[in-house]
Amino acid sequence: MVSTPNPSTDVSQLFLNTSLDSCAYKYEEFVIPNTVPYCNWTWDTILCWPPAPAGSVIRQRCPPGHGIDTSKFAERRCSAEGRWEGRGKDASPNMLGWTNYTPCYSPEVIQLFRKLYAGGSNGEADVSGDKCFFSLLYQEFNCIYFVCTLI
Repeated sequence: MVSTPNPSTDVSQLFLNTSLDSCAYKYEEFVIPNTVPYCNWTWDTILCWPPAPAGSVIRQRCPPGHGIDTSKFAERRCSAEGRWEGRGKDASPNMLGWTNYTPCYSPEVIQLFRKLYAGGSNGEADVSGDKCFFSLLYQEFNCIYFVCTLI
C-alpha cells in the first residue's frame, strides 16, 4: 500500500512540520488502532512522517533545496511488524528507520555522489578511504547545499 499526502496541502505541511515539536504536536492525539500494527509518527530532521499501517509505503513531496526536484517524492517503508525499515533490503527494521530521499536529487547531484563513492581518476574525487564520511554526508539531506557548491 502506498500513501501520498494530498497535493493541495504539501506546501503548507512543509512550513508547519519543520521541527520535532511541531511533528509531535500534529500527532499528539492520534490513536493507533489495535487491529493492525503501526509505525509511529517520526521526525527525520527534514520532514514529519505520519503514523503508517504495517506493510505500507508512505510518500511526501521532496522539500525545496538546491539540487532537489520538488516534483518527486521521498518515501519511508513500514515493515510488516510495524517498525520503520532501515536502509537497504538487508537492513533490519528499527524505530527511527530511514527515509529514502534519493529520488529527490537532481541528475547532477546523483552524478556527483557517484563520483564521490566510486573514487575518481584524472583529477576527479577519490574518496575510497573516506566512504564512511561520504555515506553520512549522503544520508544527511541538509548537507546537500555543501555538495551543490562543488558543482
